[in-house]
Parts: sequence; structure tokens; C-alpha cells
Amino acid sequence: MPKFAALAVLVTLLATMLASVAEAGVTRRVPQDHATVQAALTAALTGDTVLLSKGVHQGPATLSGKTGITIRGLGAKSVLEADNTNGPVLYVLNCTDITITKLRVRGDSWRGIQVETSDATLIKKCRVEVNGPSTTAIIAESCSEPRILDNVVRGAPAAGITLSFSSDGQVIDNDVRGVSGGGVTFSGARNSVLGNTVSHCVSGVSSSGSGEDNLIADNVVKKLTSRGISVQSNPTTRILENKIQKVDLYGIYTKTNGGLVHGNTIKKAGEIGIFVFATGNQTIASNDVRDTGGDGITSASSGNTFLDNDVRGSAQNGFRLSFGSDHLLVGNSAKKSGAADLDANGATDVTLVENAFGSIAP
Repeated sequence: MPKFAALAVLVTLLATMLASVAEAGVTRRVPQDHATVQAALTAALTGDTVLLSKGVHQGPATLSGKTGITIRGLGAKSVLEADNTNGPVLYVLNCTDITITKLRVRGDSWRGIQVETSDATLIKKCRVEVNGPSTTAIIAESCSEPRILDNVVRGAPAAGITLSFSSDGQVIDNDVRGVSGGGVTFSGARNSVLGNTVSHCVSGVSSSGSGEDNLIADNVVKKLTSRGISVQSNPTTRILENKIQKVDLYGIYTKTNGGLVHGNTIKKAGEIGIFVFATGNQTIASNDVRDTGGDGITSASSGNTFLDNDVRGSAQNGFRLSFGSDHLLVGNSAKKSGAADLDANGATDVTLVENAFGSIAP
């Protein structure tokens, strides 16, 4: 091989090796390598990990305009703390592919972890405890593909986890407790809220806005002072196989078009088990509703289909169609209702097929 050709190959190999090393990044330890979390975030380059050692680290801290950074603690003993009533403890702005994991965030701050206008952020296995005015513990705002997985949230006054105008997000396997507002709230399209436990809050899981094709499934919501699951306006939202127990108002409240409510278990809703309101063309199927303080299932809209639902022990009506027209009820059953198993006096064009209703209101 000619001398210059061999030199060119050597230079290419060296450049490849240097690029690989740069991509792999370095670990920036706090406080061993950088005195503060903010100093480490400011210095971080693509591929770097900012590692918070055990102890209490003072915030607030901001990561802005960067790609491929990991912010990691060593579990509950790695604490990022700030009393920041005008902002978050940890703020991620205009970033891509950021991971925040195994970190404890706390303080009397406006927000715990806030991610804004960023893509593909992962927040995993963190514990967030914030108590500032109107506080949200974890929020992704105007983001694409945020993932909020397996976190613990305690005691936020406004909301536990929020996706605000964010799409293609995932809120999965989080434990939210003791929030003075909503446990999980979201707006946007194609978001999935799966396998979360929400308890001792005002409301469980709620959505709003015009975003389509959202999924709320396999969540456990209990001991709430308002609604278990609430969907306002989001078309074609699917509410599937959730367990809802001991809520003071409604088990499921759905005000949407073309939605599906399927396979949910609702016990001891203070008022209505499933309330289908205002907009219609929804399918309510294979739900198990027990011991409600009012009606088991109420419809105040048109064009809905009710299939194979089982309602028992409602203090008022098992099924109540209080408004609208063009309803189809197939294979439903109601027992031990305080009033009638079916009261359809407020609706027109109701079709009944093979239902098991012991009493029907005249």
C-alpha cells in the first residue's frame, strides 16, 4: 500500500475512534466534578451523563437547547431541591432525547420537573414531592413523544402528571397519591395513559381538547373526591379495562364523539357509574358497574350503543336514557336498582335487544 494511502486509512480510523468516544460521552459527577447541578448541565455535551451523588443538591437547574443528555441520580438519596415559586426545580427547554432517572425532586416550587418544547424526553423512576402554590409535579408542555414511566408523585396541589398540548406521549406505571387536583391530566393527540395508580386525589385521569385517538387503559383509580376518569371533547378516545373504586362523583364521565368505553370495573361511585354526556356516537360495552349512589349508567346524548354491560345495586336507575335519540341496547343486564332497571323516558328511538331488565319505568 502506498505511504499516503496508508496514512489516509490511519487518519480515517483515528477520526472514527474519536467520534465514537465523543458519542459515548463522559460522566459528570456532582459535586465531585462540578460543584452544582447547573454547572454540570451547562457543561454537558451530547452523550454525557450528569450524575447526582447521594445528598441534597440545590436547584433550580435548567437544561436548554441540548441533545442526548442523561440526568441520573442514585435513587431516593440523590435529591434535587429548590424553593422556586416562579418556576420548576428542574427545567428542560428546547431539547431532544433527554433522560431523567432515579432522582428525587422536592421543594416549595411552582413545578417539580417541567419539560417544554422538547422531543423524546424520558422521565423514569423518579420521586417528585413539591408543594408550592398551584404546583404540578411533572409536566410535559408542547412536547412530542414524552415518556413518563414508573415514577412516584406525592402531594402536589394542582396536578400530579400533566401532558399539556403534547402528542404521542406515554404515561405508564406511575404511582400518584395525595394530589389536591388531578392525578393525571392531558391534552393532545395519540397519548397513552396505562397502568397507573391514582389515589386520594380530587380526580383520577382526565383529558381535554380536540386531540384524537388517545388511550386510557389498565389504570387503578380510587378514593377520589370527584371523577375517576373524565374525557372532555377528545374524539375517538378509548377507555379500556380500568378499575375505579370509591369516587365521590362519577366513575367515568365522557363528553366526546366516537369514543369507546369497554371492560371497565366501577364500584361505589357516589353518583353515576358511567355518564355519557352531550356528544354521542359512543360505544359503552362490557362494563361492570356496582353499588352507585345514583344511576349505574346515564346517557344524555344521542346515537350511543350499549352492549353487554352489567349493572347492579344502583341506588336509583340501573340504566337511564335522559336525553337524545337513536340508542341501541343489546345484551345488557341490571339488578337490584333502587328505582327502575331501565328508565328511557327522556329519549326517543330506543332499540332494545335481549337485555335482562327486571323493571322498566313506565
